[in-house]
Amino acid sequence: EPHRLALLSAAARIQATRERNADAAYPSSADLLADLVTVQRSLAAAGAPRLAYGELQHLIWQVETFGFHLAEIEVRQHSKVHARALADVREGGELSAETEEVLATLRVMAQIQQRFGPDAARRYVVSFTRSADDVAAVYELADVAVGDRLVLDVIPLFETGDDLANAARVLDDMLALGPVRRRLSVGGRRLEVMVGY
Repeated sequence: EPHRLALLSAAARIQATRERNADAAYPSSADLLADLVTVQRSLAAAGAPRLAYGELQHLIWQVETFGFHLAEIEVRQHSKVHARALADVREGGELSAETEEVLATLRVMAQIQQRFGPDAARRYVVSFTRSADDVAAVYELADVAVGDRLVLDVIPLFETGDDLANAARVLDDMLALGPVRRRLSVGGRRLEVMVGY
């Protein structure tokens, strides 16, 4: 009975999450996962392994795989667009439509993260990355757009022969960037890099 009540409570909180009822909703899929794993361990300890590792295990796998977002959104933009947008922002005048679009994209990523969790939209690929400045530009634009409300992994995409030859230097310089160091400290010390063909 306690296990049934715990799962009914989880189901009610999932419904509240869907309905955006902040009082009862799960703050993240990790919180739901923790509740499910607690029930699973309790069932296993109580001598009910078929219940613990049957349908409940399937639900746990689904939450681990999909979270609340099903699939992650990846944003991709050319490094020159960021450079123009950053210059536009730094000038302090009226922003171009292109700059507004970049900032709006970052705002939407923050909204998606707020609703579905950071893993729903945290990857931002910078195509034609030529220097660490191309990565730093995205972090600076994100700060302008939403402040610190966005979890962001900026991923360099090296696409030309020259860019590939300089990739090690660019990555070394990236590791000196404060936002990159902070993300590495919470992300298992892993850095994602993309290579064009």
